Amino acid sequence: MSFIGNNCNYNSSTIQIIFYSAFHSRVHKHHDDLSFTLYAYDMPLFIDGGKFNYQYDQPERKYIVSAYGHNTVRINNTETDLSRLNINKSGILSFLTTNNLSYASGFHALSKGVTHWRILLYLKPY
Repeated sequence: MSFIGNNCNYNSSTIQIIFYSAFHSRVHKHHDDLSFTLYAYDMPLFIDGGKFNYQYDQPERKYIVSAYGHNTVRINNTETDLSRLNINKSGILSFLTTNNLSYASGFHALSKGVTHWRILLYLKPY
């Protein structure tokens, strides 16, 4: 889900919020459900861990795929359960964008016994 604030052209007044929640496959899956990134005024403000190699034993790789490498919440100090049994147990529930606000909500049920809900609300233009 991506909301672009004041206009659709990237310039010094661009504000972009990207909200993510989807578990459709284990391919390239990270612990990033309900994470977001924020870009505004020519700079990234809340960022994602980015890319790294596929050497799974390296600490940097473990960080990149973890909740710590994304702007999301760890529940009970654990990572989400990314087993195949949890595929389709996360997603965007609703969204709306108008001239005055943008809104998105999502959920995941990737932690045992917990359903996590998150709402992002952007009051435009700031």
